[in-house]
Amino acid sequence: RYRVATFETKEPETLQWMEEYGGGVFYDVGANVGLFSVFYAKRYSQPTYAFEPSALNLGQLAKNISLNEVGRNVIVVPMPLSRDFLTTEFSLSMLDEGGSMSHFGRVDSRTYPSPTTQLTYQTAGIPLDSLIGEPFNFPPPSIMKIDVDGIEDQILLGSQDLLRRKELRSILIEVDENYPSAQQRIEETLEAAGFTFVSKDRSRMFDNTKFANSYNQVWERSSDAL
Repeated sequence: RYRVATFETKEPETLQWMEEYGGGVFYDVGANVGLFSVFYAKRYSQPTYAFEPSALNLGQLAKNISLNEVGRNVIVVPMPLSRDFLTTEFSLSMLDEGGSMSHFGRVDSRTYPSPTTQLTYQTAGIPLDSLIGEPFNFPPPSIMKIDVDGIEDQILLGSQDLLRRKELRSILIEVDENYPSAQQRIEETLEAAGFTFVSKDRSRMFDNTKFANSYNQVWERSSDAL
């Protein structure tokens, strides 16, 4: 209910980005219970890939897809994304459905925030590039949102072939400026793939909170990279 109640106020910059760049395949990496996936599928009637590995969030994600009758357009991917193929711990910091601040793999406190762990289980992670070719043949996205509370840079490093696909016009990615080494890797990876930084923003509801330095950055493919 909290996520529904704050849909237009928690991340208005994400909705604005979707309206500006939307149309075509959408990758929602860190879909949670599917608010943005469902919105996009209903708004554009385009293939939407909802990446969400949390066992507690997947049930609500499936229910929201069904209740909103977008099952033909929304494809759920329940495996975490990573830089490499690996099996390791997936850790949840809260036991609420719709919760956030989960982590895949060990957390380096110098690079990522280190939340309290409430539940941990082993699972397999895959690089995003592995889904574009055989055997899955996912279509490359037109736009991609990455919001996974900590390993955004590692997901990008496992997506470098995808990042160079001309179909991908824009990326919205959450960056925590409290962790400059991860921020630098994100910027360097996107710039090397031909993207240009456009803007960053966050809701004022996060003023004076621990999320005050977390921003959604918008990147778009440079015209000279087309």
